[in-house]
Amino acid sequence: MSFSLNYKQQRPTWIPDHTVSACTLCKQAFSFDVRRHHCRHCGNIFCHWCSSRARPLPCLGYTAPVRLCDTCTSICDVRDTFMEAVRSNDETATSAMLRYPPPLLPENPLSP
Repeated sequence: MSFSLNYKQQRPTWIPDHTVSACTLCKQAFSFDVRRHHCRHCGNIFCHWCSSRARPLPCLGYTAPVRLCDTCTSICDVRDTFMEAVRSNDETATSAMLRYPPPLLPENPLSP
């Protein structure tokens, strides 16, 4: 069986702006001062404070840093650490990470 560390995922379907009136994470109501921002990893809508981090997402075709929500940033950090352990053949770190799975993505009702 062959396993590739280079994989490509389908980009998530973005939640339409008009369907969300508050941040998916902190529930802060959107207004003129509190703007909507889409997370490029999950497609949900967040306020600036809950989506202020950016990083490249080569698995989704983003080579330059793009906006991510806090939850997806944590998921990507765990995935990167796991993939580095796999690449370096660190069996102890790999087994430990398999015992403690990363947090789940925020639910996106439009994603397949």
